[in-house]
Amino acid sequence: MSKKEMFKNEILLKMKYHLDKDSMGMLDAALSEALYRVDLVEQETLPATIENTNEYILELYMLKRGTTLAESTIKAYVDNCREFLRYMGGKQLTMITQEDVEHYLRQKIREGNRGTTMNNHRRNLNAIFRFMKQYKFITENPMENIEPYKEIHQPVECLAPEDVEVMKEACKNKRDRALLEWLRSTATRKGEIPDVKINQINWQTG
Repeated sequence: MSKKEMFKNEILLKMKYHLDKDSMGMLDAALSEALYRVDLVEQETLPATIENTNEYILELYMLKRGTTLAESTIKAYVDNCREFLRYMGGKQLTMITQEDVEHYLRQKIREGNRGTTMNNHRRNLNAIFRFMKQYKFITENPMENIEPYKEIHQPVECLAPEDVEVMKEACKNKRDRALLEWLRSTATRKGEIPDVKINQINWQTG
């Protein structure tokens, strides 16, 4: 990572608690434009940078991915990475090898994790290391040669017609009934409901 990129990221990290996502994006673009024709030279008397420390990398990941990923997704990735680092005894992310990751994943299997859960661990860590490679913290992604785990897909259980009728009868008002019918007919996740606006609904086609 260049000194110019480090300088810009330091400013962005300090401002992320004071600006919303859109403002952060505008600040990022403005800094990139302002610094385009500027050369930065680090003074020899400055203290050592923290550019490669684990916390700096994770903070930068949250900052850069905050405009494109859901907060819950970012939290899952970062929390999984921190668990991995605790298991590795705080080893630097820039020094992690494929052998380290495989050792960690074998331990998760010994703990009783299988298929889907193991792929979640693999996917979460891969997101962090792909970011690190993209921003040139590392030259090789230690996850690249780790194959996905086999998953056993169970058949999806469906509500029987009589179960649906019981749920309808349990509705206490029109609002409850409307929510039930919406969830049943659209397969919307419960966490997506608060974000839906009335003007987004097509009342002619549903």
